[in-house]
Amino acid sequence: MTTALPNPAMPPSLSLYGVSVSSRLLLGTALYPSPKVMADAVKAAGASIVTVSVRRESARANSGMGFFELVRSLNVRVMPNTAGCRTPREAIATAHMARELFGTDWVKLEVIGNDDTLQPDLFGLLEAARALIGDGFKVFPYTTEDLIAAERLRDAGCEVLMPWAAPIGTGRGLANPYALRSLRTYFPDTPLIVDAGIGAPSHAAAAMEMGFDAVLLNTAVARAADPVRMASRVCRRYCGGTKRLRGRPDGNARYRRAIDTGRGHALLRPGQILMPATALDVFYPIVPDVDWLGRLVPLGVKTVQLRLKEAAPERIRREIAQSLEICARHRCQLIVNDHWREALELGADFIHLGQEDLAGADLEAIRAQVCTPWHQYA
Repeated sequence: MTTALPNPAMPPSLSLYGVSVSSRLLLGTALYPSPKVMADAVKAAGASIVTVSVRRESARANSGMGFFELVRSLNVRVMPNTAGCRTPREAIATAHMARELFGTDWVKLEVIGNDDTLQPDLFGLLEAARALIGDGFKVFPYTTEDLIAAERLRDAGCEVLMPWAAPIGTGRGLANPYALRSLRTYFPDTPLIVDAGIGAPSHAAAAMEMGFDAVLLNTAVARAADPVRMASRVCRRYCGGTKRLRGRPDGNARYRRAIDTGRGHALLRPGQILMPATALDVFYPIVPDVDWLGRLVPLGVKTVQLRLKEAAPERIRREIAQSLEICARHRCQLIVNDHWREALELGADFIHLGQEDLAGADLEAIRAQVCTPWHQYA
């Protein structure tokens, strides 16, 4: 696991149609157990943008209007979408209704062509995009990884593209990485947001490594057993604020495996950058207390192990907490020796257990807290 470390140089915000947004995470608002759970999840994730299905919520009449008011109260930018529309005419009418309802010219444009996969109808999508852009809309088209469709959408005036990773709700991840990588290469200056199919931490990490600018999540959070916990502990780590990152030539496969098995975290709270999950120095000092740690870490040590022996419980908690603060300040990874309960409670990301310690440790509790793949939340 990598330690969540603050980035002293805040990454540049993402610019979408001339508007700067601080988070690289977009969240959908559908499928949650209740509106309150949705609102709590959005707050926990720190998302800057949420999408709202105008047709779905409007169909609920009075309850739908209450939902819209709740979304407005979240202090995030609302991007209506045309989910459920199957013709350009339906999508255009829904977009105009959304502009009146929310007072925004942003619209996530969906024109669905297949009921089973919810794959976009690229021909209808292009037709609707041209019409809406002519009417002054800022269109975010939900498309596939098709390069020609992307080129036509850009020519029509779409300044942002939202290709899918895989069909909606499947959680399969980057089903066609070659085509997605080609799309990123072909449009180096166009914001590209991966939309649909993200189902594991490694999927989001892989998209960011390819150089995509952001991800949009809905099902992976909304259908989780605990959406708020999912949003807080997973979305903020993996999707919430990292700058676009070009792929590393080595270690990526091992890195993503480490994430999915719970042995790594990809980062990512606002202001942080992606770090390899297995990036531990081959040599690192072992220190007996926080005083020694405080002397070494400012000198440039990047990994350090805190090995407290025969200390009172109050001192153990205090020194681990202080060590975490020091390491976060200096971008150093902290390994806590033996005291796994306190380490987990205080948020440490590395634990060292010897053979004798393993016998007395609650390995199931450790796995549940720091070794849980994304799909196990669902």
